[in-house]
Amino acid sequence: MCSIWNHEAIKLLKSKAQIRFFCDAHVKTYIINLSRHYTCSSYEFGSEVTLNSSWMQKFWWKFGNSVTSLKFHHSCWTGPDIYEILFDHVPKLEELSIRLEIPQPCHFLPPDPNARKVLEQLRILNLSFAVRKGAQNGTQQMFAAWIV
Repeated sequence: MCSIWNHEAIKLLKSKAQIRFFCDAHVKTYIINLSRHYTCSSYEFGSEVTLNSSWMQKFWWKFGNSVTSLKFHHSCWTGPDIYEILFDHVPKLEELSIRLEIPQPCHFLPPDPNARKVLEQLRILNLSFAVRKGAQNGTQQMFAAWIV
C-alpha cells in the first residue's frame, strides 16, 4: 500500500511543482546535474536567463515537449526568440505568463497567420509589457492584459 500511495503522491506533487531559473548558470546546472532525476511541466525564467543561449536551446530540445506552463519575467524583448520558443518548442503549452520590457511600440505577434494557433491552445495568458517611450526622458508606460 505504501508504494501505491508514494506513486500517486509523486504524480500529484509533480503536477503542482514549478522549477524556477534565475540565471543561465541555473539552467546549465539543471541540465547537467538534476534533469535526469527530476523534471516537471512548469518552468519560470527570470531576467538573467538568456533565452537564445546554447543552454536554453538544449533545454527546449530536451524538455520542450513536456512543458505545459511557462513564465518569462522581466525579460528584455527578443521577439524572434520568444516566437521560436512558442511556435517550435512547446507544443503542449497551456499557460503562458510574460512580463517584458519592449524598447519601442511593436506587435506582440508576428504577421504569420499560424501565430494565432499558439495562442488559441492556451487556457491562461498573462501579458505585462513595459514600453519605453520618449528616449529623451526615459519614461516608461505599462500595458497589461490578462486573458483567462
